[in-house]
Amino acid sequence: MSGETGGCQGIIQAVASLSEPSQCDPGLLTDAYAVEIRLDLMPDIPPARVDRLAGSFDGPIILTLRSVEEGGRFTGDEAAFIRATTPFLPYVTMVDVETRFQGDADRIREMGITIISSCHTDRMLTRQELETLCHRLRGYGDIPKIAVRPQDTADLLTLLSFTHAAAKPIIVSVTGVVCRSARPLLPLFGSLFTYCYIGTPTSPGQYSLEEMKCLSALLSPVIMDTWFDPSPPHP
Repeated sequence: MSGETGGCQGIIQAVASLSEPSQCDPGLLTDAYAVEIRLDLMPDIPPARVDRLAGSFDGPIILTLRSVEEGGRFTGDEAAFIRATTPFLPYVTMVDVETRFQGDADRIREMGITIISSCHTDRMLTRQELETLCHRLRGYGDIPKIAVRPQDTADLLTLLSFTHAAAKPIIVSVTGVVCRSARPLLPLFGSLFTYCYIGTPTSPGQYSLEEMKCLSALLSPVIMDTWFDPSPPHP
């Protein structure tokens, strides 16, 4: 799998979010552009396992320690965040850093690692709130990631419009199942990644990696539209 082309073709770059050490199998990840190690869901995974994955997977590897406040299982403070993530830093290319842990961002970046500055909320934000949050996340991160919970078509249109207009790169996602259809749509409007699962969802509303592969093939404009092609039909 190439980090340039990815398994999901077109403009949808799927991240396989892993919740069990057994999922760190390159054979399961051929359709993934990137891999997310959800450290809060598998706190006992040995760093050597991620090291082996890094040696066999060509795309980005993201380390995430999601707090309970933002939908994960990690209950520690910033000092605990540093202790838990440090052994894995030599083997990853990106680290997801929530605002509560932003004090560690500079140290991680000094190691040549990209910071995904993230915020996950269980409600929909207004357009102004989205823009304000994005500005705050860019203050300490390289790629802001915003995940909100839209409830209707109006919310979805707001989110798509914001994503389209926002400076890039940016990752925009949704929580919950009401507007889960936004997951494959947001990359078409400029979101860098969409997150998928293997085996068990790591967030409600996620599509599996296999499902996203199919959606990517259907939604990505990878062929020329000949509907109005004026050339004469072949005899």
